Amino acid sequence: MKTRTIVALLLGGLVLGLTGLALAGVEPSPFRRLINKLDSVENVLDAVDDQLKEILVVPSEPVYPPAPCKLVNKLNAMADKLVIQNVRVADVIEALPDVPPDPCQEFDDALRKVRDEAQSIVDQANNFTPPDPCREALGAVRSAANDIVGTVNVVIPR
Repeated sequence: MKTRTIVALLLGGLVLGLTGLALAGVEPSPFRRLINKLDSVENVLDAVDDQLKEILVVPSEPVYPPAPCKLVNKLNAMADKLVIQNVRVADVIEALPDVPPDPCQEFDDALRKVRDEAQSIVDQANNFTPPDPCREALGAVRSAANDIVGTVNVVIPR
């Protein structure tokens, strides 16, 4: 009985010791928090992109468009969201530790995704001629998305 207890304790200690050694070198990426923020920004940009597609779609059958006031309000809300996301991207970039230019491929990929999503919004806005009351609001959307592209291009040039 005593022998079994000693053997069990030795095996348990061996297992715990090996587990501790195995996990000792595994460290979470210091960029994970920043990457998560960029993923969140990308999700918001994707939602704005989808909303813009719905607004700017040209139906095959004549359908009355939404009232210009509602359309302007929607576009202004999108522009406001984009301005906030640009601030978030700038905050993430500012929070980068002082490391070599290529700190983490995953981080660079997340920045590229954000830039591509913002560029998609800019392209949509450029390829649509809105009615008069909406031109200024669509221009604000285009400008805010373009600012995000510019913010990312400072870190990762095209």
